[in-house]
Amino acid sequence: MMYQPPTGVRDLLPLDVTQQQWIEERVQRVFGRWGYHRIITPTLERLETLGASGTVNLDTILQLRDAEGTPLGLRPDLTPSIARAVATRLLESPWPARLSYLANVFRSTAQPHEFTQAGVELLGASGPLADAEVLLLLADVLNELEVPGWKLILGAAGFTRSLLAQVPETLRTRMRAALATLDRVTILRAAYLPAEVRTWLLRLFDLRGEPDQVLAEAASLPLVDPQQHADLATLKLLTDWLAERQVPVVLDLSLVETFDYYTGIVFEVSAANRVLGQGGRYDQLLGFYGRPAAGAGFALNLEALQRVLLPAGRLPESLHFGGWLVVPETAAAWSQALQWAEKLRREQAPSVQVELLGRTGSQVQEYARQCGIARILWVQGSGATTTEEI
Repeated sequence: MMYQPPTGVRDLLPLDVTQQQWIEERVQRVFGRWGYHRIITPTLERLETLGASGTVNLDTILQLRDAEGTPLGLRPDLTPSIARAVATRLLESPWPARLSYLANVFRSTAQPHEFTQAGVELLGASGPLADAEVLLLLADVLNELEVPGWKLILGAAGFTRSLLAQVPETLRTRMRAALATLDRVTILRAAYLPAEVRTWLLRLFDLRGEPDQVLAEAASLPLVDPQQHADLATLKLLTDWLAERQVPVVLDLSLVETFDYYTGIVFEVSAANRVLGQGGRYDQLLGFYGRPAAGAGFALNLEALQRVLLPAGRLPESLHFGGWLVVPETAAAWSQALQWAEKLRREQAPSVQVELLGRTGSQVQEYARQCGIARILWVQGSGATTTEEI
């Protein structure tokens, strides 16, 4: 019988872990440079916590129960968990709170079902300057990793929500999903959808591209909601600031994210036709947990980053870099070999292994080459040693 992990999850083998740690270290370094402190929240949350805002589809949550029958869920996203922690455990912390995380998330409908996210939450600050911090921090991470050909896709949740508010309530979820998947056919065929609203929704698909051009086209629309004008003004300010800093931006006013708690800017970052992360502003979410405050953040998918960085030659290609292999040449040298290994480890050698299988000569040399080991220390029973560079 061939034993395999469940559909949608995978084993991370040692080289995968080495590559992911390479990404994690650089991401965390940038987060720290911007003053963001790491927080760790439980993998499991009460289902009522995850669903408190009403904006997370409970069908996307892998659910179970504890011994007392309390419904629990594996977190599909870190933002609600962090909002809960801030609202209940960090009551004395000053605003703004700058928090980062590195954790696995789980979803029952997306592929893969389990993946690793690294992200930040900026809580207690709103306005264009706070939005700019989140976007520029994201750009700094991607530049630190040297992600090839990445671009930022930027939209405004409020602008889109104003149009969806004109859709009959029975159709709203379906029309939102159609926008999220760029599904024109569903909008064209939707019954009982007012013709004017249908036209507006379809025009959103064309409001994507170079920022100044998209903003000019959007401003020419007969906008009646003051919030839409405010959203366009914010986007103009942000895209100007981003352009000054050579951040590659595509403006997309049809952009809709999976979780419906966003109230301001929304964005994705992509490279090589792969979405690497998402984020946006959510100024109402913390209020559902009892401490109203503004919030914005993003999450990067580390597995997606790994797939983009690997062909670009940015990631480690072997498990070991340098280090020593200590080889006792006879049984009488075993104790001496252990002492030499201990000495090298105390001297902070990058890695020290002891030959355990009794290999000698060319077999030892071939193993060292396969493992990327830089030096072999041959140990004789007398304690005498010979160093060989590989």
